Amino acid sequence: MTEARLVERRAHERVDVAHAVIAWSLAGDQLPIAKAINASMTSMLVAFPEPVGLFAGDRLKVSVSLPTGRLHSLARVRRVERGRDLRSYVGFTFIDMAADEAIRFSTELNAERRFLHVAAADTT
Repeated sequence: MTEARLVERRAHERVDVAHAVIAWSLAGDQLPIAKAINASMTSMLVAFPEPVGLFAGDRLKVSVSLPTGRLHSLARVRRVERGRDLRSYVGFTFIDMAADEAIRFSTELNAERRFLHVAAADTT
């Protein structure tokens, strides 16, 4: 019997986060404020409190609230799902993120990764 193996399809490790995210359609329509669930260097999963009219392939402007200030980028929606909790979960990838913003975001994710690692060690 062969053992089934899960293949990791993500290029970057995800980190649990809890940042506020504001998103706009490219037409300028603001969506309800979302909460980030997890993020990697190239993507983010957010939860909106209500249904949003987004579809895979849509482009957005996003603003993520970080401890060092807001991170601004364009993003492309990869998936939209309605959760059992009735929130709308949207996964998107960042596109055209400025180099200085990418460095700052990487620093923030690494800090959160270290914090979560220390917090997990404290509970054992």
